[in-house]
Amino acid sequence: MKLKKYLLAGILLSVLLFPVKITNSLAGLFSYPEVTVTSVKLNSVGIKTIDLTVFLNINNPNKLGVELKKVEYKVDINKIENVSEGITKKEIKIAHETKDNLVEIPVSINNKKVLPTLASIAKSPEVIEYTVNGKVYFGTIIGDIPIPFTKKSNIDNTGRIENLKKQIKALNFFGF
Repeated sequence: MKLKKYLLAGILLSVLLFPVKITNSLAGLFSYPEVTVTSVKLNSVGIKTIDLTVFLNINNPNKLGVELKKVEYKVDINKIENVSEGITKKEIKIAHETKDNLVEIPVSINNKKVLPTLASIAKSPEVIEYTVNGKVYFGTIIGDIPIPFTKKSNIDNTGRIENLKKQIKALNFFGF
């Protein structure tokens, strides 16, 4: 009877300590990839949409490659939150011990969500303030690992807004 108790206690202790041993042994083998937003490019400003490209830079310091599975993102423009949000499913292999892996995320913003801001952009075309944040998910044998990213900056809009002003004037939305 005592032997069974000691045996059960030993098995229980082994089961409880096994994950700690694995975690300690892997601690020096795996580092999280680094994700940064390098830039946001304004592709076009139209009547219905504003089209952007978000450029992510991924550095993988590990001795093994990783696979990017998907990117979740949210975009705020001129203090209007969530003007665009979505999930881009991209399966991209990121080689081991590499830097400067550039990933492009297309983003389309429905102008109905930013209508109040469009008038201010048209009157003051110099810059558009934006915030992009989200998570990049890397696939592993234990599941997807989310790595967050965020960037707040401005897009130089000089020159592009003239086309929007002409389109708006043609529709006579704001009385220009």
